[in-house]
Amino acid sequence: MTVPLSGLVMLLLLWASVRDLLYRKIGNRLVLVLAVLWLGEAGWQAMRDSAIAPQVLHHALLSLPGAGAVLAVGFVLFRLGFVGAGDVKLVAVLCLWVGAPMQSAFLIVTSLAGGLLVLCMPVLRALESWLACLWWSWSRRIPALHGISVPHCLSDSPAPGIPYAPAIALGAAFTLNFPAHS
Repeated sequence: MTVPLSGLVMLLLLWASVRDLLYRKIGNRLVLVLAVLWLGEAGWQAMRDSAIAPQVLHHALLSLPGAGAVLAVGFVLFRLGFVGAGDVKLVAVLCLWVGAPMQSAFLIVTSLAGGLLVLCMPVLRALESWLACLWWSWSRRIPALHGISVPHCLSDSPAPGIPYAPAIALGAAFTLNFPAHS
């Protein structure tokens, strides 16, 4: 992954984490942007050096079955009520980014980060409330943001569950920036 694109992916993951904390939603557009960026990155690498184009295509194609399996298993878990649909889609698209050799490592690191997230729930709830108050006060001052909805923790009926996007983002950031080598 090229450096500017890496920074953009990390910013998108930060946005997904904040949005998940505030609203318990990971938007389809964000997942679609990550998928299009992945395709663009693969295409750019192949066009930049035609000698490695077959390897880039092979690497990209090898990433698809793992991402598809994550999507299929995740859909079942979503239907059973264990995970959110946005979480599943985000993990699946990030499986494309990390590539087939690193997909298992990504899932393990993400699971470990999720366990840490659960252990730190009191701190996370405090962060969530602070972030929601900050976001809500800013949105009241900016006319273009007047139509946004109230963050879930400030509403009358806060959304249940755990915002898992921060753990997913941490797993992806770690795996993309510190790939394991065998």
